[in-house]
Amino acid sequence: MRKKTILTCFILLSFSQCISYCFGQEEAKVVKGNVISYSTKQSVPYTNITIHEEGKVKEAYANADGYFDILVTKGAKLVFSAVGFQKDSFIYDGISTQLTISLHTLSKQIDEISVVGKLPVKQEVDRLIYEVHLDADVAGVSAAQFLNKVPLLHIGDNKLRISGRSSVLVLLNGKRNVVAELNPVLYLESIPADRIHNVEVISFIPEQYQNQGFDSAINIVLKKEGRTGYEGSLTTSISLPGNYKGTGLMDWKYKKASFTVFANYSHNDSPTIYRLLDREGLADGASILSQKTSINRGMKTIKLGGTASYNFSDQQALTIDVYGQKLRGREYKDMRTFNFIERDTLGYMQFNKEEFPESSIDMRLNYQLFFKSDKKRKIELFYRFIKNNYEQDNIASIASDGSDFVKTIEQSNMMRFLRHAVQLDYAHPTIIPNLNFNSGIKAHVDLNRNLALYSIDGQNLSLDSTENRQTNFVWYGAIGFREEKWTAKGALSLEHTRISTTYIDDNNLLTVQRNNYFSWLPTFLFQYKVNTQKSLNFSFEKNVLRPNVLQLNNFVDRQNSFNLQVGNPLLKPTTTYKYGANYQVLKKNSYRISYEYQYTGNAVQLVIRSLENDVLERSFVNTGKIIEHTASFYTNIPLFEKKVNIAITTRGVYQVLQGIVDSSMRTREGWTGGILSNGSYTFRKDWRMSYFLNLSLPRIGLQQKNNLFHSSSIDVSRNFPKKKLRVTASVTNPFTSTQYLRTVNETLAVRQTNEGRFPYRFYGVSINYRFGKLKTGVKHIDSKIKEDNLMSDQLRN
Repeated sequence: MRKKTILTCFILLSFSQCISYCFGQEEAKVVKGNVISYSTKQSVPYTNITIHEEGKVKEAYANADGYFDILVTKGAKLVFSAVGFQKDSFIYDGISTQLTISLHTLSKQIDEISVVGKLPVKQEVDRLIYEVHLDADVAGVSAAQFLNKVPLLHIGDNKLRISGRSSVLVLLNGKRNVVAELNPVLYLESIPADRIHNVEVISFIPEQYQNQGFDSAINIVLKKEGRTGYEGSLTTSISLPGNYKGTGLMDWKYKKASFTVFANYSHNDSPTIYRLLDREGLADGASILSQKTSINRGMKTIKLGGTASYNFSDQQALTIDVYGQKLRGREYKDMRTFNFIERDTLGYMQFNKEEFPESSIDMRLNYQLFFKSDKKRKIELFYRFIKNNYEQDNIASIASDGSDFVKTIEQSNMMRFLRHAVQLDYAHPTIIPNLNFNSGIKAHVDLNRNLALYSIDGQNLSLDSTENRQTNFVWYGAIGFREEKWTAKGALSLEHTRISTTYIDDNNLLTVQRNNYFSWLPTFLFQYKVNTQKSLNFSFEKNVLRPNVLQLNNFVDRQNSFNLQVGNPLLKPTTTYKYGANYQVLKKNSYRISYEYQYTGNAVQLVIRSLENDVLERSFVNTGKIIEHTASFYTNIPLFEKKVNIAITTRGVYQVLQGIVDSSMRTREGWTGGILSNGSYTFRKDWRMSYFLNLSLPRIGLQQKNNLFHSSSIDVSRNFPKKKLRVTASVTNPFTSTQYLRTVNETLAVRQTNEGRFPYRFYGVSINYRFGKLKTGVKHIDSKIKEDNLMSDQLRN
C-alpha cells in the first residue's frame, strides 16, 4: 500500500513539473526591426546586438541598412551598440515583434576617444587584424573596393598584393578555399564588403603553408549571420576594346549545411601588338638581325567551382571543394625577318598560328575535430588532388625573299601535371599560461610529364619526353609565448624531398637523375609593443624554393627560329635566408617602416647563350647567388572626415646577382622596386570614386634589363540600395594610350633589344546585382585564426 502511495505521488509530481515546464517556458519569438540615429534618423549599419537570456550570451548584427531579424524569449536583455553611439538596452516584454531602436550620438569628447583614438585594427606578432564590421564605409561597395583601405593591402591590375608582393595565399574563415585562392580578385569583386567580419593580413606565411609558392597570406572572416537562406550576386562587365566577363556567386545555408557555387566566363580579344627586335655585335656594333612582328591574341575561359560544408556539431566540421577550369586560346603572328650576313641581307616572311587549350581540376577535403574538454585543442585533416592538362600546337609557314623556298614547321607540347597532397595538423595549449604549441605533418607527390614534338614539312626531327616526380615529407612544430609588452614565436620544419627525373631526347638517349634533400627550416618572430599603437618587430626565416612546372619543362619553343626558349628538367631547389625588422604605428594616420635582407644560394636564374647560325637560346640554370636589400614604407591617410582615404607603399630593392654565363662569372647589381597607391573618395550618399597606381622600376637579371613599367585606373561607382544594384564605370590607363616595353639582353658577343608596343587604354562598365537574403541569426562559430590561441595560424571555432 505504501509503495502504491509513493508511486502515485511520484507520478503526480512529475506530471505537475511537466505542466509547469510546458506552460511556464516562454516561447521564443522572431523580432524584427531597424536601428536609427536619434539625431539624423538615418540607419545605423552593422549595429552589434548582444542577447542575454537564461545565463547565455549570444550575438547578432543588423545589416547594411540597419535592419535586424532575431529570435528571443520574454525576459531576455537586449543590448544595442555601434561605433560613435551610446549603448541602449532593455528587457524584452515577449509581446512586441517589430522594434525601432534609436541610438544617441556620443558627445564630441567621448567620440574622439572611442572612434578616433581606437582604430578598428590591431597588431599581432605576425599579422594585422582589421575589424571590418566596425567600419561604416562597407555599405554599398564590393569587398575588392573596400579592402584597399586595409593596411598593407593593395588590389589592382587583377592582383592582390601585401606590401607590394603578389604571391598571396587567400584563406576564407581560416581555411583554404579553392575559389578564393585561385581567383582572389574575382571572388572579392563578387561579395559585398558588409559580409566580412574582419580581415587578417598575415605578413609571414603560416608554417603549415610554407614552401608552397606563397610569401604572405590574408584570412577573410565572414559574418555568421544566418542559419537559413541564400544570397548571391551576378556581375557582368565590358572593357573595350575586346574584353567581356560575367561572374556569378551564390551562398546557400540551411541549418548545419552551407553551399557556395561560383561560375565565371571571360572572353578576351586583344588589339594588335607590335614588336621590334634588333641584334648587333658588341665588337663592331654591326647589325646582325632585325625583326618586325604583329600579334593578335584571343582567349576564352570558363571557370566553375563549389564548396559544401557541414557542421556535425560544435566540435566537428567537414568541407569539400571542387573547382574546374577550361581555357582555349589562339595566337596569330605575322613576322618579317632580316638577317644581315657579310653585307648581304636575307629576308624571311613567317606566319605563325598557335592554339593552346588547357583544362584543370582541383579537389579538396578538409575535416576538423575540436575536443569537448578544451576547444583550443584541434585536429585537422586536409587532402588535395590537382590535375592539369596543357597543350601547345604551333604551325609556322616560312618563305624566303626572292626564291620559291617555302617550309612548314610544326611543334607540339603536351604537359600533364598531377598532385596528391595530404596534411594533418594538431594544436594543443600547454600547462604554462600564455604558452601554446602546435604541430603537424604533411606530404605531397607531384608528377609532371612532358612530350615535345618538332617536325619540318611533315618529317619528325625531334621527340623529347620528360617525367619529373617529386615526393615531399614535412614535419613542423611551432611554439608561442606572450607577455603584456612582448610576444615571441618560433617554428621549425623538417623537410625531406626526393626528386626523380627521367629524360629521353631526340636521339633516344635516356637520362635518369635522382636526388634526395633534407632541410631544416626555422622561423623566429619577435614583437615588442611600445604602447597600444606602436610596435617593433623582428623576424628570421629560412625557406626552400622549388622550380615551377614551366621552368622544368624541356619543351623547346621554336616559334622564332632565331630566339629559342627551353626549360631545364634537371633544376634543383634553392634555399633562401631572410632577416627583417619593422616599426609600425597604428593611429589615425598609420604608417610602417621596414627593412629586409634576403640571400638565395644556388639560385635559379635565366641565362642566354649564343648558338650557331645567329641563334640565341634562353633557359634556366642553378648558378651563383642573389642578394636583396629591401627598404619599404607604407602609410594610410584618411582625409576630410574619412571621406578620402589614400594608401601608399614604396619599395626600394638593391639587388646583387652573381652567376656563371658563357663559362665566366658575371655580377650585376642595381636598384629596382616601385610605388603602389590606392585612393577612394566617397561623395554624396551612394557615389564613390577610386584610383589605383602601380609604378615599377626596371628589373635586372644576369644578362637583361627592362624599362620602367606603369599602370593606373580610375573608376566611379553608384550604389542603388533599394534595387540591390551597383554600377561602375572605369578607365584603365587614362593617361597612356600605348605602352612601350623595352628589354635589353647581352651575351659575350651580341646585344639584343626587344621593344613591344601595345594598346594600353581600356574603357569599362560593370553591373553588380545582389539577390536573396541570409536571415540574421546568432553567431555560433568564431572562424578566425587566433594568435592568442597558439599563435599557430590554426583555425579555432
